[in-house]
Amino acid sequence: MIGVVTDRDLCIALGTRNRLPGEITLGEVMSGKVYWCKPDDDVRTALKTMAREKVRRLPVINVERQLEGILSMDDVVVHCEPRTLSKTPELSYEDIVDTLKKIYETQFPLVIPGKAAAA
Repeated sequence: MIGVVTDRDLCIALGTRNRLPGEITLGEVMSGKVYWCKPDDDVRTALKTMAREKVRRLPVINVERQLEGILSMDDVVVHCEPRTLSKTPELSYEDIVDTLKKIYETQFPLVIPGKAAAA
């Protein structure tokens, strides 16, 4: 695996290049950094990777380095449950929301009031 292309990557490429869709190659659009998980990884491990690397999908790669599937945040959301007083689910809404917050948080440069850069 040399890269990942998502539907969002394709939409951004089509909207930001002044070219016909058939003229844009996957090599131009794909992310060269690939983060993945293994089939036997705990879902919380996958969520930590997604949060740290700010990705919503992880290829699932086996020990032979073959693709077995893609784990998406959508997959994880479908399997979470609310916490109740009587039980603690394996994967809670809070786990998902915390991961999504980390994925979506924007990294802005730190600007100290009164110390803005001169234009």
